[in-house]
Amino acid sequence: MEGTTIVIAAATIVLVSLGWRILNWLWLKPKKIERLLRAQGLQGTPYKVLVGDSKDYTKMQIEATTKSMNTSDDDIAPRTLPYVLQCYNKYGKNSFFWFGGIPKLIVTDPELIKDVFSKNYDYPKSDTNPLIRLLVNGLGGHEENLILALVDVTRRPELLKRYLLVA
Repeated sequence: MEGTTIVIAAATIVLVSLGWRILNWLWLKPKKIERLLRAQGLQGTPYKVLVGDSKDYTKMQIEATTKSMNTSDDDIAPRTLPYVLQCYNKYGKNSFFWFGGIPKLIVTDPELIKDVFSKNYDYPKSDTNPLIRLLVNGLGGHEENLILALVDVTRRPELLKRYLLVA
C-alpha cells in the first residue's frame, strides 16, 4: 500500500513538472519575450501558440512566387520576402514577427545594424533546431564524409591502405 502511494506521488510530480515545462515553452516564455520587446518600443504581430506567423508567412510566400514578376522593376522585396515587407509597412522600420515560438526582428536603422554586427558576442547566432539539422544533414550524416574520403584517396593513393581489409 505504501509503495503504490510513493509511485503515485512520483508520477504526479513528474507529470506536473512536464506540464509546467510544456506550458512555459508554449505560452509563458514567448509571451514574456513579447512583453519585453513591446517595452523596448518594438511593434509586431501578437504571438500565436506553436505556429506563430508561419502559416501566414508560407501562404504569402506561395502567393508571391505564383505571380509573374515584372522584369522592368528592380524592387524584389514583394517577391522574395512578402511577409517581412508587410510587417515593415504595418508596424514600422524596427518591428518583429513570430516564426514558431521565436521572434524574428526586422531592424532597418543603420546605427542598430552597425551595433549588431560590431558586437557579435552580444548578439549570438541562434541555434538550429536539432530536427532541422537532422533533415539538412540526412539521417546518416556521414555520406559527405565518405565522398570526401574517396575524393582524397583518388588524389593520394597511399591513403587507400586505410580502407583495405588485411586478411
